[in-house]
Amino acid sequence: MLKAIFFDLDGTIIDTEKVITETLQQVLKEVLNLTVKTEDLTFVLGIPGERALDKFTKDPKIKAKIADNWTKKTIKRQNEYQIFPGILKMLNELIPLKIRTGIVTSQTKHEFEHEFTPFGLNDHFELVVTASDTTKHKPDPAPIKFALSKLDISPDQFLYVGDTAYDLKSAHQAGAKFALAGWGAHEQLQESDYLLTKPQDLLEIK
Repeated sequence: MLKAIFFDLDGTIIDTEKVITETLQQVLKEVLNLTVKTEDLTFVLGIPGERALDKFTKDPKIKAKIADNWTKKTIKRQNEYQIFPGILKMLNELIPLKIRTGIVTSQTKHEFEHEFTPFGLNDHFELVVTASDTTKHKPDPAPIKFALSKLDISPDQFLYVGDTAYDLKSAHQAGAKFALAGWGAHEQLQESDYLLTKPQDLLEIK
């Protein structure tokens, strides 16, 4: 029986893709004089930013400069972030079902506090696991396993909702089931246990 539903953040609960990819595109041009299409930067969604930058440089100083400029640009455009339609309604409808809810994100604790907390939804989640809580990150199962240990439940009682292959692999390698958030995903991951078209579809899963 399902006892907990946990969510990825970017691309699942909040729509941040446009800001994240456009600001990275700008910084890569400014720092490396590299022109990259935004659609070729969607791979950065769902993994820690530092790891994503490994594709462009191994130089720690240059990477730090890119990361710093990228952060500054995203902060200036945080007002463009939006909660996906239907998310809040779905979270409220889960309450009477007594299903435990939480977040497993590749954002750091600092990023989470500055990017998500202002939406005022933190009280809807019993536990938040950020990239600051584990040494290994998605697609490694460590973040999901960390959540399972905190909840003291078995993997077969846990469902993870996300929008990328990183999310799917992390859940499955931890022994948990995975639901694809079709409203934020870029591809149909056929290995998903559930394919969701809208947030309310979660209410049909037992």
